[in-house]
Amino acid sequence: MLEIQNVEVVYKNVILGVKGISLKVSENSIVALLGANGAGKTTTIRAITGLLKFNHGNITRGKIYFKGKEITNRSAQAIAGAGIMQVPEGRRVFHQLTTEENLLVGSSSNSLNKKERKKLIEKIYGYFPRLFERRNVNAGYLSGGEQQMLVIGRALMAQPKLLVIDELSLGLAPIIIWDLVKKLVDINKEENLSILLVEQNARLALAFAQYAYIIENGLIAIEGPSDGLVNNNVFKEAYLGEATPVNKSDILRG
Repeated sequence: MLEIQNVEVVYKNVILGVKGISLKVSENSIVALLGANGAGKTTTIRAITGLLKFNHGNITRGKIYFKGKEITNRSAQAIAGAGIMQVPEGRRVFHQLTTEENLLVGSSSNSLNKKERKKLIEKIYGYFPRLFERRNVNAGYLSGGEQQMLVIGRALMAQPKLLVIDELSLGLAPIIIWDLVKKLVDINKEENLSILLVEQNARLALAFAQYAYIIENGLIAIEGPSDGLVNNNVFKEAYLGEATPVNKSDILRG
């Protein structure tokens, strides 16, 4: 579905952001992109979603394809229209709008009629019942976990084929994080939605994703099925320390 081929990104014609990365996200899959701050995760997201130009960046080498069509250096609007939606870091909600109004903003890019939009929003409430309970509350008064549910729900209102989630776990309590992960696993299965999870939390991502890429200094350093990476001694020492990784079945159990 998504294929990045040897992409290089340069900022302001001088600064090299990523240095020739390649990765794939297949249909209906969950893939993780892991790395520390400054490793190149944000640049990769910008390259995928068409946001590089807003940060004076440009893809100078390589190509990006989505569903067989090239989207290299296309506009953010065109890429969103093709079916790629981002859940940004920092839970960026419209604070003065209600929860439901925020969700409806997400559907503004599609051509649904009123009945179809109502059916879609009811589906989002089915995944996130707490949003239904808080539907008339201004988003600025929601908790951090509720706001994260809201930005995910808002992205889903656009009916994407690929969801790019930036730092799902940032600033949230573990119990909230794992509840969100379970919801996303359900959504992946029921909606045939591909997910690219961009994270620093390696244990979370490997429990969630089927395949993972580790980026360091703008290059893919390690990649492989998540079950294999948790048994890779080099990876465990660098990213998991002495801790025991979370078993994926712990998440998928009801």
